[in-house]
Amino acid sequence: MKVVGYKNVSYTSKKTGKEVNGVEIFGTYPSNNVVGEATGKEFLSQYIIEKHNGILPDVGDEFDVSFNRFGQIDHYTITPR
Repeated sequence: MKVVGYKNVSYTSKKTGKEVNGVEIFGTYPSNNVVGEATGKEFLSQYIIEKHNGILPDVGDEFDVSFNRFGQIDHYTITPR
């Protein structure tokens, strides 16, 4: 995914009542049956960000994620532009 934007997120979960902090990453990527590129977003929790020493992708970077068995991001890699 090529990063085209990001925003800080902070809210209280309606499900658990706990504070949720992190960053939403917005990007574009090639996809079958799409003319041009598809768009999407991924949520990085504060825990995952800290696990990666606070390093976040910047606009223009390539961003790849791996998911755990619960469908949550547990690892990411960044290729600078």
